[in-house]
Amino acid sequence: MTIRRHALSVFGAITLLCAFQNLAVQAFDYVTEEEEDLIRDAQGLSHRIPLFLKLLDNRIVALGLRERTTKEREQAKKDLEAYEIELKAASRVKDAEVRAKPLSPDVYLRKMTRPELLRGFMQITDEAMDNMDDAYDRKLPVREHVEVLQKFLREQLPRFENL
Repeated sequence: MTIRRHALSVFGAITLLCAFQNLAVQAFDYVTEEEEDLIRDAQGLSHRIPLFLKLLDNRIVALGLRERTTKEREQAKKDLEAYEIELKAASRVKDAEVRAKPLSPDVYLRKMTRPELLRGFMQITDEAMDNMDDAYDRKLPVREHVEVLQKFLREQLPRFENL
């Protein structure tokens, strides 16, 4: 009887350990809270795929495989100004929710390690393909989005060879 009880307690401990390990694995998300808000706001492939491409590009920049252009830096400033206007407008409305502040990806991605950035790149790519698969299953047009993603990834491949 004690052997059986001991075996059950060991089995229970292993089960708890596996459950905590799964929670730890699930805790790492391939996008930040700010990016999650942007993804939720982008409804439909025509909005979501360009956003995924932007998130992929942010990781390429964070990996040091490409520098931001002056135009891209100016656009980031404009986006932040637009967010601040949205924040002021929302503060006038009672119980208004404002999405998380879109910090510069150069700041929030800087804390991620190279393996995390690469894993995020792969997971965002998978998410984009899953979105296109779902749209295809619903008989929506996806050819344009597949071609855009394929072109983007083909252009980025030489950058990753330098890693």
